[in-house]
Amino acid sequence: MIEEFTINKNYAEIFTEVIADTYKSQNTSQLISRSELLKEINDLNSRIAKARELLLNGDIDGADYKTIKSENEYKINVLEAKLAEAAAVNSKAENIEPILRRAITKLTQLGHNLFKVDYF
Repeated sequence: MIEEFTINKNYAEIFTEVIADTYKSQNTSQLISRSELLKEINDLNSRIAKARELLLNGDIDGADYKTIKSENEYKINVLEAKLAEAAAVNSKAENIEPILRRAITKLTQLGHNLFKVDYF
C-alpha cells in the first residue's frame, strides 16, 4: 500500500517544479499587496507632512495637528506590521525549493527500504 504513494524518480523534478510554481503563484498576491502597503504608508506620511505645513501656516491649531499625526502614525504602524508579515511570507517562498526537493526525494524512496532490517 505504501508503494501507491511512492513517486516515480522520473517524475520527481516535474512534481518539484509544479508544486514550487503553484506555491509561488499563490504568494504573488502577497508581493502585490506589499507594494500597495508601501504606497499607503507613503500616502499617510504625506498627510502628516501636509498637516505639518498647515500647522506652520496657521491654518490648523496644534491639537488638530496632533490628532492628524497620531491617527496616521497608528495606521502606519499597522501597515508596517502587515509589511513585515508580507516580507516573512516572501522569505518562506524563496526557501521552499530545497525543502520541497528533500520531501520529493523522500517520497521517491518510500517503498525501497520498507523491509530492510539493520543488524547491529
